[in-house]
Amino acid sequence: MYKLVLVAVIATLMLFSCGADNKELIVGKWKEVGTGTSVSEYKADGTYLISFDDGTTEEGKYRVEGTTLYNTEKGETEELSVELTTLDDKTMVGNVGGMFETKYERMK
Repeated sequence: MYKLVLVAVIATLMLFSCGADNKELIVGKWKEVGTGTSVSEYKADGTYLISFDDGTTEEGKYRVEGTTLYNTEKGETEELSVELTTLDDKTMVGNVGGMFETKYERMK
């Protein structure tokens, strides 16, 4: 019985950690809260646009694999990876390099 429960728990964890839903959940407009007021928009076609607090913008392509978000700024080849510690229909929390955490709330 113990082995059956352990297998069920492992299978459930693998199912939720695969991140298939994260690709859909990230689509939308997100406003930074607590640390700034930037707005990030992730579109279903794999592009993004960020409007920073200082009035500048950044656009490029993104992809989500599991719980990791990869942004590649237009004209660049290097990806920035962000670990999504929380992503649901209302909240997104991203951690860069285990040192910098940013919280966002869904706008639409």
